[in-house]
Amino acid sequence: MIRLTRYGVVLRQLDVDDLEKVRIWRNGPDVMQYMAHREYITPAIHERWYAGVRERGDLYFMICQDGQDVGVINLKEIDLCAGEAEGGIFMAREELCSTLTPFRASMCILDFGFEVLRLKRKRVHVLDGNGRSIRFCTTLGYRPTQILVNGSCRRYYLERDDYYNHTLPRLQRVLERPLSPTLTATSSPGPSAPKAQVETLK
Repeated sequence: MIRLTRYGVVLRQLDVDDLEKVRIWRNGPDVMQYMAHREYITPAIHERWYAGVRERGDLYFMICQDGQDVGVINLKEIDLCAGEAEGGIFMAREELCSTLTPFRASMCILDFGFEVLRLKRKRVHVLDGNGRSIRFCTTLGYRPTQILVNGSCRRYYLERDDYYNHTLPRLQRVLERPLSPTLTATSSPGPSAPKAQVETLK
């Protein structure tokens, strides 16, 4: 299991004990309204989803701040040969979306993807009508494409060079807490990053 610490947040790799909590969050109206798939998720559906996550090697993390679980963030469809992966995030409560916590968590997982997995770029898909998520992604440096998935989700890309040359310096100036220069990434037995050495980076 992977645990990442940077920017005042901890990302703890999701395990089976987290499933029911995540399922309740995901079915809540504050979260579901922003999702492309809005069907109610039963325990059985959620367990099958988690089995697929483990089989594919997708990385889902619980976002933890001040000792509390506050959301979920992921890297999935990780292609180390192409240097690309897809990401996503949601917060457990609506009021958390207007804090800096989503930015802290996103920057932590971006650093992990670019520094440890050596990704070249990351993609996300956002509903065209989801103005809040569009603003969030563009603030992180993602750029929209003309690619639509399922007719309504637009693909955005963030290139590694853009993140380090533009996004990271700009966000470092606005985050409240001093930024740690070290990404603490520890691994314990269980699902881990595919073919990647998890270590502490300076």
